[in-house]
Amino acid sequence: MGLPEYRQAALSAMLDATRPHSLFPRVPSEAKSVLDVGCHAGHILEAMQLPADCRVVGCDINREALRLAHRCLPGASFLAAKAETLPFASASFDVLFARSVTYVLDIPKALQEFNRVLKPGGRLWLSLHQWKDCRVILKDNWKRHRLKAISLGIYILADSALLHHTGRLFRYPLNRSRLISFQTESRFLRTLQTAGFSDIHFSRDRCFVVEAVKKTFSPVVLSQAA
Repeated sequence: MGLPEYRQAALSAMLDATRPHSLFPRVPSEAKSVLDVGCHAGHILEAMQLPADCRVVGCDINREALRLAHRCLPGASFLAAKAETLPFASASFDVLFARSVTYVLDIPKALQEFNRVLKPGGRLWLSLHQWKDCRVILKDNWKRHRLKAISLGIYILADSALLHHTGRLFRYPLNRSRLISFQTESRFLRTLQTAGFSDIHFSRDRCFVVEAVKKTFSPVVLSQAA
């Protein structure tokens, strides 16, 4: 399936309220700026049908997907950027959300950035990942190379355990550009609080989701992944 076909299929799934893939944040009517981190081809933003006077921005590391997003949503802005180093001024957005990307982020650093670019009182929405979600990655790798899948599985378990117990992450030894983890509610709660968020609520109704609000004080700076 090519990228345009994938985008159309994903958009159709997002617009079907009966399917889990339709999950996305509710944006308050007073919000005038929204950032989608890990926006891919912009299908989530299109499905949300935000008002014309709302500043809509998406960022991703996939430049091909971003070019398609530009063509499909000319009224929005799209740019290449990592979640851990967002190229926006502090206090730029009323709402920030990230769907299906948390498992590959340097979570402590990304949450600091999310807090920085949100306005005081700004809202954060993230879909999180449990072990059963990460098993999909291993299943796909298993079909291609079983030894690598086993190695990756051991890494994911170890990295997730380290995150849960210490709040830190380490990079995949066979590919230092790669981070993968699944998250626990107790650790993510503490990490959000440290990053400067309050009013934190978790939901497991359809997917594992957390919502939070930016506090007005400056968060403590955490170290980057090893």
